[in-house]
Amino acid sequence: MTWLDSLEVPITEALKQFPNQVNVASVVTHQQTFLVSREALQDMERMQLGHLPLSAIALPYELSDILTRPQEENLIRDFSHHLSDFFPNFFVAAIYELQSLLNLQNLNAYIIGGITRDMLLSSEKRYEIQDVDIIVEGKAIEAAHDIDEKSKNFSLIQEFTPFGTAKLNYREQVHIDLASTRKEIYLGCGLLPEVVELGVPLEEDIIRRDFTVNALALSITKPGQVIDCLGGLKDLEARTIRLLKPASFFEDPSRIIRAVKFAMRLEFTWSEDTVLLLDQFLTWMPAVYKGGGDRIREELYKMLCHPESDLKIQWLHFFIEKGLFRLIDTQIPNKLALPVSLEEISGRVEILKAHLSEFWNDDLTWQIYISFLMMGIPEQSVESAMHRLGLTRSEIEVVEKSFRLLHENILYPLTPFDNVAKLYEMFHPLPLGTACVGIILSSQFETCLEALVKYKHELEQITLEVTGDDIIKLGIPQSEQIGKLLKALLHAKLQGKVHHRLDEISWLKEYITNSLEESHS
Repeated sequence: MTWLDSLEVPITEALKQFPNQVNVASVVTHQQTFLVSREALQDMERMQLGHLPLSAIALPYELSDILTRPQEENLIRDFSHHLSDFFPNFFVAAIYELQSLLNLQNLNAYIIGGITRDMLLSSEKRYEIQDVDIIVEGKAIEAAHDIDEKSKNFSLIQEFTPFGTAKLNYREQVHIDLASTRKEIYLGCGLLPEVVELGVPLEEDIIRRDFTVNALALSITKPGQVIDCLGGLKDLEARTIRLLKPASFFEDPSRIIRAVKFAMRLEFTWSEDTVLLLDQFLTWMPAVYKGGGDRIREELYKMLCHPESDLKIQWLHFFIEKGLFRLIDTQIPNKLALPVSLEEISGRVEILKAHLSEFWNDDLTWQIYISFLMMGIPEQSVESAMHRLGLTRSEIEVVEKSFRLLHENILYPLTPFDNVAKLYEMFHPLPLGTACVGIILSSQFETCLEALVKYKHELEQITLEVTGDDIIKLGIPQSEQIGKLLKALLHAKLQGKVHHRLDEISWLKEYITNSLEESHS
């Protein structure tokens, strides 16, 4: 049904004129038809974005599947005879016992999201299950208590009354987070959602999720049945990431980074309508969203810590070219100028990780990539960006010291054959993340890396057992000389001339005596 002929009408005004008794209506402009849903208009108005034009959420007719697909025609696939192909036997047993216990309460329950998605993507892998999220169409805490009372295999570990959730343990083998299905609304762009109703039907719970492939429900009460309310099976087969609704990025901008992350991990592409909705959000982002926060940080961390690959590089290019780094802080100019290419960063991170495997973790990968992102934005924007992203004090130290290495290139002359004292003095004050950034920046990457490996394996743990107080007891007054003596002693220990506390004291006595004799001669 056509009700307007312009996409520039404010959403609030369009909602007032929206045709009665329809959920989706069309706008015909310049001989092209766009579709808009009543639900999307209401979502935007609740977020106080009613002043934006219809163009922010309208979809061309040919890209409007998420608006026109009939929810009442749910697709169901039966995997009841294949559950043991995907899951450990103890987990299959837990599912069937839960089925029996929940049937006694007349409750439907489902596993939604990653486990169901990944099960459908693989016909060979048997998943290691340690934690699982299950939703029930009812009161989760009451259901958990009943399960705990009626079963010797399930025990109630915790309940979270404010959130209406509970944690169960099945025979010390798997933790189950039990939650009620719920309906949520967003009252502002990027704000946490508010729960307005618990125990809603499955279809109302699923629509609050992010992408169609993450909205597939594996039934507990009918074990093995996969229920698809929103076209997720079709998108899974097409290996496509697709939003569930037009206002989704406005509700939670961190979903943008999640979509990039899933494309990397699953080797999926984005649907055309999702790319279009991204562009529409980015048009208005600086006016409606500040950026940063815990969810952006969490998703950015996961994305940047994804294993190095050509696909990761490809999607990081997308992240930069689309200006998605501005999700950190929307006041950052829409241009990122990295000091070295993504290909070089990724390739050198992989080499560093191989040579420093015993010291490596995801935090180190994160520190390296976030330092390069900060280097790519104008320097006057860095402090605000780090604040909005909520970097810790140690992470800020890595970034700030990385800037120093960028400007001074002080690691350039290092080789593994340098004096050990020089290597120690160069690397010891640097966080490992900063040292890695400096090596990636270096035109002498291989030799600098060898120098760092030598420091980490041979020198880093060398410390003095004596202190300034010990030197004072040897008759040296409190002065700058104490610091010089400690430094000289450390150099001696780095060179293997002393090994333990008694050695250190003997060396100091001899050194002090020789120094006094030289001063008198």
